[in-house]
Amino acid sequence: MTRIGAAKPEKTGSGQTAINGYHVAAMFVAFFAVIIAANFTMAWFASSSWTGLVVKNSYVASQNYNKKIETAKKQKTMGWHLGFSYSDNLLGFSFLDKNNQPILFDNVSVIVGRPVSQQGDVKMNLVHESQGRYQARIELSEGVWGFRLNGEGNKPYRWEGRFYIRANGVGKLQ
Repeated sequence: MTRIGAAKPEKTGSGQTAINGYHVAAMFVAFFAVIIAANFTMAWFASSSWTGLVVKNSYVASQNYNKKIETAKKQKTMGWHLGFSYSDNLLGFSFLDKNNQPILFDNVSVIVGRPVSQQGDVKMNLVHESQGRYQARIELSEGVWGFRLNGEGNKPYRWEGRFYIRANGVGKLQ
């Protein structure tokens, strides 16, 4: 005689064990464990690979997108090179033409901030230090930073990019 509630696997006619409530519960838990693990994995990769994009008005940004692409293509044909450095709280940019000659501007300004927010952005004018090299003093913490660089002169120069400040306080373009 079998007691009520006793867990005893039932045998089917082919010698296999029938699926009971414990099997269903285990499959249910395993299914959702796989789904949750996959979601956490994708979320981790997403948050570690893309830091975000911020625009004030997406409609206006979309209207200017093609113009920015054309300007970037024209700028690229000039063959200018941008040099970057950050160490000892000194942010520096250097500009060279396709013949590695320094490029001089009337005014060079940069907006520096975190890529995911515009709240702490700092705009500053860079000081002409030497032939084609401009710099300014700014204290930045470790992590990813974005910049928008504007050089004003006979031929304007615009560049947006990102750099990473290491724990030792030295920056590197990304």
